[in-house]
Amino acid sequence: MKKTARKFLSFAAVLLTFLAAPAEGIRGGQAFPKRIISLAPHITRGLFALGAGDRVVGVTTYCNYPPEAKKKEKVGSLLEFSAEKIVALKPDIIFATEEGNPPQVLSRLKSLGLNVYVFGKTESFGGASAQFRALGNMVGKEKAAEKILKKIEKRRLKIIKKAEKLDKVKVFYQLGTNPVITAGQDTFIDEFISVCGGTNIAHNVKNRYARYSREEVVRQDPDVIIIVDMGKETGQEKKNWARFSQMSAVKNNRISVVSADLACSPAPVALIEGLEEIAKCVHPEAFE
Repeated sequence: MKKTARKFLSFAAVLLTFLAAPAEGIRGGQAFPKRIISLAPHITRGLFALGAGDRVVGVTTYCNYPPEAKKKEKVGSLLEFSAEKIVALKPDIIFATEEGNPPQVLSRLKSLGLNVYVFGKTESFGGASAQFRALGNMVGKEKAAEKILKKIEKRRLKIIKKAEKLDKVKVFYQLGTNPVITAGQDTFIDEFISVCGGTNIAHNVKNRYARYSREEVVRQDPDVIIIVDMGKETGQEKKNWARFSQMSAVKNNRISVVSADLACSPAPVALIEGLEEIAKCVHPEAFE
């Protein structure tokens, strides 16, 4: 009986050790990584928000927030990286994303013996929060992650509660031009539009992100058009839509521009600000 008990306790100890491990991708002998490379802007933002920015040794050229991230060594863009520079930085772990980084590039990094952890697709606010929580666990910042997520959820629920009392308005969300790109179902953008009291006219497109013709937008006659800031092209896009004077969004001057950093970054610390910005576009009378 005692021998059985000892075996059970030994098994339990091993199981607890396994469950307490940070996650797949962390080096066996090192509890938490001290040298981190981030290959995605939202991961970089998340690491700094968690208080692990001092451990980041390399980032992409697109990692521009917070300002401190700009001072970090640049290892490449989202699609191409300098393997030599990455190896020279001696990272304990490299954080990448399934949607943002090419699999062949990540495979090459792994073939060099580098420790690469790839986050999956982000399809909802809940998914983004789960990834942020996982990131916190992997860098030893679980409590910080939970504290941040608790505050974010409070802000999110405040928007939901207010939007529940509002009439639904039709929304078109533009992510790109030439061709026009929008977001469909199974995206946090689609979820945000609904949460804010809107109906995404492109909800039923086949792909999560897809081309959408201007003619179809005109036919659907949205009450609101939201354009993600595209720099110099943004002003021209507003003029392009203004040509369709019969559309409700044009007649009522309901074409808005939102920050790409906030509205397209799957980091909860940015998403909540993006959600609040979208809410002001969809129902300015309630959220201004």
